[in-house]
Amino acid sequence: MTPLLRLAPPLLALLLAAAAAAQEADGRPDEYEQLRHKVAIGALGADLPPPPELEIFAGNEAWFCGKRRFLDSYLPKDHLLRRKRWQDAFLRTVLYESLRAGVYPDVVMAIIEVESAFRKYAVSVAGARGYMQVMPFWAEWMEREETDNLFNLRTNIRYGTVILRHYMDLDGLQTEEDRIKRGLQRYYGDLRRLDYYAKVVAAYQRQRQHRC
Repeated sequence: MTPLLRLAPPLLALLLAAAAAAQEADGRPDEYEQLRHKVAIGALGADLPPPPELEIFAGNEAWFCGKRRFLDSYLPKDHLLRRKRWQDAFLRTVLYESLRAGVYPDVVMAIIEVESAFRKYAVSVAGARGYMQVMPFWAEWMEREETDNLFNLRTNIRYGTVILRHYMDLDGLQTEEDRIKRGLQRYYGDLRRLDYYAKVVAAYQRQRQHRC
């Protein structure tokens, strides 16, 4: 078992609770109150990556190396030091927030490629924002529209990963593969279409070709 997989269960046990059935509280479904707490960023800073000294990053050099190679081939050539700093901050955030939410980091990386092509300030025609193309109504529903900037690095990735996990758990499916497929369909917003799932799988496979 890789260090990445060994670290995931204890981290998730500490940071996540299973999604509860929706209940009405003051006219607002209780599930959104739970999500609101899960997306709260805290004092570290919404546009800063998690600190590099966290234990979760130890022993995962191969994952970081492979993703850097992919990003090197995907992004336009830029100043080397600036590109490396962006890669390190971005990948630390994706790894931490993915495991925090209970989703696979490689799936999140594939979603980001499909949704925004790794553009921080991407905006869709529907108004979705940032790396994971989070719709602003999520912040409004959770009463965080005054505090959460969906273009910020950690804010966007945290929203996206928590929403994806929420969608994966919504239907009570038995296998993780089925949960991922249904979660991706809901994330896209159309349960009748599988083309989005196919795009994410293609991006996942393309990125997995870059290894160290």
